[in-house]
Amino acid sequence: MTEDLDAQIKAAFDFIDGNIKVTDKTIFDSDSMEDSIENGKFLYYTSIPTIIGIQTDKGRTYTIGYCEYFVNKDHPSYVGMMEIDITADDGRKCAIGKLLR
Repeated sequence: MTEDLDAQIKAAFDFIDGNIKVTDKTIFDSDSMEDSIENGKFLYYTSIPTIIGIQTDKGRTYTIGYCEYFVNKDHPSYVGMMEIDITADDGRKCAIGKLLR
């Protein structure tokens, strides 16, 4: 899976400029889900939530999206959180992990 996860997590903390503030402009969107069902059983089930409008005390805004698998029949070890993507208001991106399909 991800060989250098500790370094990727450190890079993500370095990527975010400032301390995160909780505001009324922060939106949690959990509407994105994908699944595949056969004979009443899940073959594939994933959730891809997004947190929009994360602000810092230095005036920056970020979006964090992540992908987690609940069931993946073709790849049973692909269960849990696979990737976290952080996007800055200037379009720069930072990823932790790797989306596996």
